[in-house]
Amino acid sequence: MAVLLEQAIKDQLQAIAQDPKAQMDVRPQKYDKSGTRPITGVTAFRSEDVAAKQHIGAKDPFRQDLFDRQLFDRGRRAHIGPGDRPEDLVDELRHKSLPD
Repeated sequence: MAVLLEQAIKDQLQAIAQDPKAQMDVRPQKYDKSGTRPITGVTAFRSEDVAAKQHIGAKDPFRQDLFDRQLFDRGRRAHIGPGDRPEDLVDELRHKSLPD
């Protein structure tokens, strides 16, 4: 892992430790595969929608539109498998539904 990426991870973890609530709204910087160059990505959502968190509900219709126009391979979407069950991921499962 590149030094730049390692430092960014350390800085982010330190910021989370100092103020976890504030860091929930911070979007981490993305890096290229080598971890040496930050990348600025393009987004399909307006900055106003992202700021108001309206993009969250828009992701599924956007993704469906990509599928409909065959711009995205539906077969690559991960399916829930037997290893995804929460009871298989922990020693003791205490909550099985929201009201619990």
